Amino acid sequence: MRGEKNRAWVGGTYIEPEKGYRMVRMPEHARARANGYVAEHLLVMEAQIGRPVMLPEEVHHINGDRADNRPENLKLYADHMAHWMTEHAETVWAARDAAALTRRSGVSPQL
Repeated sequence: MRGEKNRAWVGGTYIEPEKGYRMVRMPEHARARANGYVAEHLLVMEAQIGRPVMLPEEVHHINGDRADNRPENLKLYADHMAHWMTEHAETVWAARDAAALTRRSGVSPQL
């Protein structure tokens, strides 16, 4: 049995294991995965901007909780590079610099 007729049916949503994204069953959506589910944050952002989220656009979860898809927690970026440079680059660069300092001095810095 499939869908609502299956006793394991939980309303067509699930949290993606290991990644934490809330997925919604919507097989007709252009960005649906092979299993017919689409990331809920895409649906919320599309409702907010009044159009589909187009590739290469990316939706960012401001508070870092990938299951928190409130409109005020989502931010749209033009592409992966804009998203990464704005939200993640400083953290990665700080870790890289700390690792380089440790290799040079043998002393682990306090971050």
